[in-house]
Amino acid sequence: MRKIIIKQDVYREYDNICSNHNISSLASQKNKENFHQFINGLYQAEGTMGAYFPKENSLSIRFIFSIGQTYSPEALNVFLNLQKVLGLGKIRLEFNSNNQPHIRYIVTNTKDLIFKVLPYFSLLYGQKRKDRIILLKIYELSLEIMASLK
Repeated sequence: MRKIIIKQDVYREYDNICSNHNISSLASQKNKENFHQFINGLYQAEGTMGAYFPKENSLSIRFIFSIGQTYSPEALNVFLNLQKVLGLGKIRLEFNSNNQPHIRYIVTNTKDLIFKVLPYFSLLYGQKRKDRIILLKIYELSLEIMASLK
């Protein structure tokens, strides 16, 4: 039998977990290394990063990093751990058109993304590794363009 999801219950659980979250499970170096490998693998499967122009006919560029999961208390704890390890980012609880809950860890601050997030996600491979390199090149080019406009 399919369980009916009530938004209020999900919001209440989400708020409770966020307010009582404890990162002590990552206290040892071994646990930190395991989490680092795990979260790189999760991003490999469920993450995205990119750059976009927020305004037409503008050289202004924005960067974004995101990992999403179907909502569960376990997924929320993982994202809360990542948020505390990196010391940045936001976690959003969203509902799709079928009222299914989804959570997303998001970083949009360019300097945080380039200097904190991307170095932490250093264990990527394949296309995600290439995308990471391309994003860094886009960042470098955007700095060059902005410097040339001054």
